[in-house]
Amino acid sequence: ARLGQKYALMNSIAFRYYRLMEALDAARAAVDQTAEGERGAFERAIKKGVSSNLCKALVKMAKPFPSLRIETTWAKTLPMKTDFSEARFFKGDVGILKEAAAELKQQKEMPDKILTGIVERLHRPENKKKGTITLKTTLEGESRRVSAVLEEGDYSKAVQAHDKEAQITLSGILEQTDGKRKLLSARVVGKQRDEQRELFKEK
Repeated sequence: ARLGQKYALMNSIAFRYYRLMEALDAARAAVDQTAEGERGAFERAIKKGVSSNLCKALVKMAKPFPSLRIETTWAKTLPMKTDFSEARFFKGDVGILKEAAAELKQQKEMPDKILTGIVERLHRPENKKKGTITLKTTLEGESRRVSAVLEEGDYSKAVQAHDKEAQITLSGILEQTDGKRKLLSARVVGKQRDEQRELFKEK
């Protein structure tokens, strides 16, 4: 029994390091994407563990040195199937990481919005993994349309829900500007049978 408990503990610790390396890898990619002029890279990396605190920590560690290398070596007894075991950050990344830390801190204070509705439109450019959907939902008692950009896996779920005319539930940060509504950092958190479709039909 003690051996089993010890193995479970080791496995738990290994998984935590796995999630840390996943977050660092996502932060590295977000820095590169931001440097290339892409917007929202750090927001999309939240689901992989990137946070304001992580960015602040990287700023503190990377600032004094030309480069920072973080590496994990997995034990043979607990091998982890992963493409990332090393992350590198450079002094030139500090500015981007500082801005990301501030933006993510502000975003953290904004509660996630849960929206359930019918997928009305689907759009994904050719050779792209991400896609945009239009969700017909109810906000404050009124029928509204909200657009959301989804990662490949979640977009596939949205396509399935659309084909089956089933409801789908999204979570994210609701942005409302100039009468348009977007769900930022959107992700699928549930699919339902089409039991209440009439609620989302045009009157």
